[in-house]
Order: sequence, then structure tokens, then C-alpha cells
Amino acid sequence: MPILNIQPIERAGSFVIISLAGPSGAGKTRTAIEIARGLVGPNEPFGFLDTETGRGRHHADAARPCNYAELTPPFSPERYIEAIDDFERTGVKALVLDSGSHEFEGIGGILEMAEATNRKDYGKWAAPKAKHKKFMARLLSARMHIIVCCRARQPIREEMREDGKKEIVLGDWKEIQEKNFVYETTISILLRPDGTRKITKCPADLLPAFPEPKHPKDWLTSAAGRFIAQWVAGGSPVDHAFEELRREGQEIAEKGVEAFRLWWNSDEVKPKRDQLKPFLDNFQSIAKTADEEAERVRIENAAATDVLPEKKPAAAPPRADLLDTGMPSGFWDNDDLVIAVPQRAGKSSWQAWESLMRKAADSAPDEGDLRRLDLDNATSWEAFAEANPRASTNLRQHFVGRREQLRGGTR
Repeated sequence: MPILNIQPIERAGSFVIISLAGPSGAGKTRTAIEIARGLVGPNEPFGFLDTETGRGRHHADAARPCNYAELTPPFSPERYIEAIDDFERTGVKALVLDSGSHEFEGIGGILEMAEATNRKDYGKWAAPKAKHKKFMARLLSARMHIIVCCRARQPIREEMREDGKKEIVLGDWKEIQEKNFVYETTISILLRPDGTRKITKCPADLLPAFPEPKHPKDWLTSAAGRFIAQWVAGGSPVDHAFEELRREGQEIAEKGVEAFRLWWNSDEVKPKRDQLKPFLDNFQSIAKTADEEAERVRIENAAATDVLPEKKPAAAPPRADLLDTGMPSGFWDNDDLVIAVPQRAGKSSWQAWESLMRKAADSAPDEGDLRRLDLDNATSWEAFAEANPRASTNLRQHFVGRREQLRGGTR
């Protein structure tokens, strides 16, 4: 089955993520407040999450009406996520996050997490980057516009002059955040201390919202926010509750097949399966890939400690000549993994048969007998058949009905 849900293209109205980066005094906070005001309108409050030791209060007169809260260390991705959750529950339509740089290099941020591992290789970034991805996923799934203010610094590099001498050259200002941060934003703007600005990312339709400044203090105003709000309103309406559920499914799938199976069969998801089915193949592909990557990492880590795990033999494809040997087999019938149950399966084959059944349960999220099998309390085929009479009968019937097709090599 295809993993893509291909449809005619249309512009869908949604929420935006705006990044405002710049050094101290470049006008990040004031610009963020102006854009937020334009996004929500003159009389509706927006949210303001302050990580700069309360300095957001200096702009109280310009920000009102505004719902304010301060986030203190540690600045872990998890605490940022909890803070976003808190603001989302208040119902605000826009949130200023000042600053997002602490999530990267603040106390308890991902840079500090990586250094705390005391590892010298790139492996030290595995856990911190995974947590940062969850933070970015939360920004993307938020039911409100988010404006992230980021600190910036100038990179320093050494260049060779024409006379053969080296000189130190300062590059343009760059946001202090994870290197891929800008890719997840809708709009990214660099504010320089001389009053100029650089649009590093922006949909072409929104460029008129950010005209070139006419003088050093010609900051952006609420007009930019109003322009963005009108553009968003012109798209097709988005079911944000469903989009959040879809993203949740993708996040769960990234944890592997077993985690996704439990999520798919949860009481919360069952009523929404029909709506999610166009994305099911993609979820299953993600889950399978996640398990393969986890196994690769496990083997790599074992090799690094000179303790190589026993190599598992590759699973052989189902063969018709195994059907009458007392060993279980399996094959794909369209999208369902069918278990071929032998007429006599003793205790010697139970372990292999049980393993195959569990893989089938992982791969077949649809309702049915396969979802209700009692595998934990059975030690043989006979014990399983006694505990699951209906399921064992149905499986035998399905097997018998497919016997001749298998022997003929068809699927």
C-alpha cells in the first residue's frame, strides 16, 4: 500500500511559526508584541512566555491586553512543552516565546544535556536531539500562532587577504538555536542592531508584510500581524484537533511498531480510525523504520563495547512445503498477515508460532479475533486453541481455504 495520501493541492489556513532573531537591542521583543497584536486584534489578549528573568514586563504598556507568565530554569524542551500546553489551555490565539535560545544553550537546555553525557562522539547528541524534536513538534501542532524570539551572535572566521596575511572576519548575525530550527518556521527574520533586517524565510505572498525600513528605528508594526492574519483566513479551514491527532500518531509511530499498535487500539483512537486510515500505511512504515533504526543502534552500541549480540538469522519467506511439517507459516493476503496453522502443532513449534502471531498482531491494527488472542497464558498450540476456540477455528478455516493457492506459489 502507498505511504502517501495524494490529493489535489490547496492552501489551507493554519497557524504560523515566526522566528525573530537578533542581538540585544535589535527590537525582537517589541517587534514580536506588535506582530502578535496584529494577529489577534486590538482587544483580544495574546500570551507572553518570558524566559529573560522578567524583562518582558518592561513592555507591559505596549502589550496590554496580554496574558503573561515567566519560565524559570531548567530550560529543558519538556518544560517548554508544558508551558506551551498551559498557554494553549487559556485559549489565546498567539503566543510570544521570549526567548527560544534558552532551550538550546540555557541552563538545562539541549547543549548542556549533550555535554553532561561526557561522551566525545556524536552519540552524545542522540537523546538531546530527540527531546528537541519533540519541542519542535509541539510548536508545529500548537493551536495558536507562535512567535519565537531568539538571541543571535556573529560567527567569526579567519580569511586570507591578498597580501598573504590572515584577518578575522565577522559574519552576519545568526540565531542561537539548533541548526535546523529555521526549517520548521513559517517566517524567519533577522533583526540587526543598525535597524536593517533580513528575511531569511517567508512565503512569497507574505513578503509585502515586511517592507524595507526607511530609517534605523523603523520597526515592524501590528500591520504585519494583520496582513498575516488575513492571509491565513483566506485558506481552507483546518481541523486542528484532527491535525493534532495525526501528528500524535506520527510521534507514536516513531517509537516503533509495538507503541503504535497500543496507540491504534486505544479507546481514544478507535472512534477516529476511519478518519486516520489514509495515513495508516505511512504510520506503519514509520514504525517499522523506527524499529530497524533501534536495532541498528543497539548493534552499533554493542560493537562499541566489544559485546556483539548474537546475529539473528533472516526470516525465510513462507513456503508451501512447510505447511504439513508441523511448523507454522505465514503469508500476506492483500494488506493482512495471515497465519497458517498446521493441523498438528506440538510444543516444539510453539515458540516459533507464538512469535509469528505476535508479529501479525503488530502488523494488523484492524478489529477482529487477532486483536483478542490470549498468547501470554498459553504454552502450546493445544493450550492456545483451548483458550481461544473461536480464533483458532477461524484461523484454521482461513488456512485451509488458502492451502492450494500457497502450494501453487500464488498470493
